[in-house]
Amino acid sequence: MVERALHLSHNQSSPGSHSRPSHPPYARRAVPACFRRSFLKWFFDTSVLVPVFYANHSHHVASSEAFLRAGKDDYYALRTLGELYSTLTGLPVRPRISGVDGIKIVKQIRDRLTVVSLTEQEYLAALESNSSTIIGGAIYDVFIAQCAIKINAEVLLTWNVRDFRRLGPKIARIIKTPLEL
Repeated sequence: MVERALHLSHNQSSPGSHSRPSHPPYARRAVPACFRRSFLKWFFDTSVLVPVFYANHSHHVASSEAFLRAGKDDYYALRTLGELYSTLTGLPVRPRISGVDGIKIVKQIRDRLTVVSLTEQEYLAALESNSSTIIGGAIYDVFIAQCAIKINAEVLLTWNVRDFRRLGPKIARIIKTPLEL
């Protein structure tokens, strides 16, 4: 069976140019055999998903290959959708990624991966158990890591390896970049 993925890559035009990318924005692409994988439960961090949809990002190719190899047995955190939407629609690129395109990207992720969220009790437990060592925005990495632990992910895909390693050995064991797959 050939897997297919909706794929939107945003190409930044040259400065002053306001033309749309020449490729069809939502073209279906078959996954080549070299990108298929043996089964491991993957969990995607936002840092891997953003480059999938921004073709000029330095991690676009590796992130896209991982995303195209993923399926409904792979996961992302609910909070990732808001972070991804905010990042992509806030990029200083021409043409801008519109809110409508941002929603289409969110839908592609929802169609391909399975969402994980924390209950109120899990959320509060994560806050309390990390309050002595984690402050500021790093708490959001804790929530993503807790979602990965919740579904027993075997791989947490991220480009922010250092940020997640500090969360302890249970998380450090499963961290990989898409280049390590």
